[in-house]
Amino acid sequence: MIQPQQIKKIDMKARTDNGNITTYNSTPKNWGTVICGFDTFSDSKLQTYGFYNVEDIKTTHSDFDSRIHNVGALSFDADNNVYKYAKENKTFSQSVAE
Repeated sequence: MIQPQQIKKIDMKARTDNGNITTYNSTPKNWGTVICGFDTFSDSKLQTYGFYNVEDIKTTHSDFDSRIHNVGALSFDADNNVYKYAKENKTFSQSVAE
């Protein structure tokens, strides 16, 4: 299970390769033919390489509460050019009355 504090990185990036999403806690320093300085590129330039920002779960879901929600699957929002995590309700094996 992904913990919210694990995805609350301001510069967290993600990229889709062959249908698989890979997340990066920070932008790689080098990528492909760029030997160094890749991590200094602007967001718009990084997007030309397929790297997009990962939106914080609490930005996507302002009502997110880790006591009752889990961080769900990551997907790409093409309308906003950003990756977003889904919010899932936690399931509890016992009720409050039990």
